[in-house]
Amino acid sequence: MTVTADEVTDAGAGQVDWLHIAREMADDLATDAAEREQAGKPPLDEVARLRESGLLTLLAPAEQGGGGADWRTAYTVVRTVAAADGAIGHLLGHHYFLSFTARFFADPARAARVERESTSGQWCWGGGIASHEPPLVLTPTASGHLLNGYQRYATGVGIADRLVVRAARYGTGEPLAVLVDPTHPGVVSGSSGDTFGQRLAAGGAVEFDSVPVAADDVFGSLSPDEGAWPGSPPQDPYALTVYGELAVVARAASALAEQAVDALLRGLAQHEDLHDEECAEIAVLASVAEAAASRAAQEITNRALEVVGVEAASMRHGFDRFWRDARTHTLREPAAHRLREIGDYFLNGAHPSFVLPA
Repeated sequence: MTVTADEVTDAGAGQVDWLHIAREMADDLATDAAEREQAGKPPLDEVARLRESGLLTLLAPAEQGGGGADWRTAYTVVRTVAAADGAIGHLLGHHYFLSFTARFFADPARAARVERESTSGQWCWGGGIASHEPPLVLTPTASGHLLNGYQRYATGVGIADRLVVRAARYGTGEPLAVLVDPTHPGVVSGSSGDTFGQRLAAGGAVEFDSVPVAADDVFGSLSPDEGAWPGSPPQDPYALTVYGELAVVARAASALAEQAVDALLRGLAQHEDLHDEECAEIAVLASVAEAAASRAAQEITNRALEVVGVEAASMRHGFDRFWRDARTHTLREPAAHRLREIGDYFLNGAHPSFVLPA
């Protein structure tokens, strides 16, 4: 990398070409992506590269030393990185969402405090607060809370500086977003080596055994509406036709993603004036984009292997990692749930339930 975090801070958000930095990062990751994926080691070096580039603090306010960038920039950065290394793109995307959870669920003073600490320490965030994970239990004590339980999968648990997890308040069952320091001995991370894809996302199981949580690290209540779901020649006509078809699929999915981002940005700009119908439309557009991306990723990675032929099976190329990464990712968010909600919305006007994406 040629741009350091200090240079990013000194330059100011308005003078930083984040997409250039992301492309440099992608080029760097692409040089040994197959070898790193096959080794399956914790992505400590990769996270160090993200930290050095300034990308970890991309969304943090400029006045706090962050990048001061917007969500559209973050979205484009993630897509750029993921094109070179899907697992690191996955890790970075979850980091952006989870590092924003204090703004989503905590009061402004608490959110500002967490964001200052995160930016100063250049934290990498991991965890997961999706409703399909069994909730952990948060029990009050005289000095704060204790967190106990087992989470089957959380992104970045092996390398994160902070985790955000879903916990149920003891006695009431209220779902809460909780910030946890993973260096506490009561936090025991499992290995992600048993997955056939996304191995460099540092995901895996994690157990919490009487882990202390300060009162100020309980961000707030999650939505009560959640929980509604349980080598061909370059002139070969066949190859050219298939790649043409796959290009159409990829461009269509990309265009739908752009529509969803536009709708989200319009909604965020309205703040408290956002109506339920507009919120439902945003959620449905996001589901449409997600379903299209899921189908596109599976079709492209599968059919591209067919075009390459038997040579694609050679481990030295690492072509299979694209299919394995895509399939692992899509298994975590089955498109069937989204498609049912999309159909119900367009046919019956039903509003989809609010579901957190990580």
